[in-house]
Amino acid sequence: MHDRVKVRESEMKLLIDEVCSKEYLKTLGFSDRACLDTSKLVMAGHSMGGATALRVGHSDPRVSCVLTHDPWLFPVHKEIEEGSLNGFKDKFMFVLNSYSFLGFMKGFDGPKIHNTLISSLESSKIEDIVINHCHHFHQNDTVGLNPFETEQSQLLRLSIPRTN
Repeated sequence: MHDRVKVRESEMKLLIDEVCSKEYLKTLGFSDRACLDTSKLVMAGHSMGGATALRVGHSDPRVSCVLTHDPWLFPVHKEIEEGSLNGFKDKFMFVLNSYSFLGFMKGFDGPKIHNTLISSLESSKIEDIVINHCHHFHQNDTVGLNPFETEQSQLLRLSIPRTN
């Protein structure tokens, strides 16, 4: 497994530890009677975050659902090929990929690794979607902000007085 995924996995587990602690709710100003339903923890991620979500969802029993958007499978492809990244029993899985991203790296068979992952998952609660006419960058917050930023930059240009 790629070292960055290991670091991210441990950081996410520490975050889950913190969020699940009684002290966390107190820091947010909740009373001592407040509690979180930790049986419904969802791990989600895009790209490298998708690979991280897979690892955390696999290794942490507190995670009940894993959502990935164009997970970058290269950092975890050896685990997928060896079959050590399976066993998502009783966890909901949602895997969304853009077809163009699956095959973007030369020498890396993304579609094959994706199919190996999907076929090795033991979850009966999986939704696997591959979108043909979509790209990797379409699956993040930037898509929602681009029109606003473009409009804003045009407005800013219009509001600057011209000098001759």
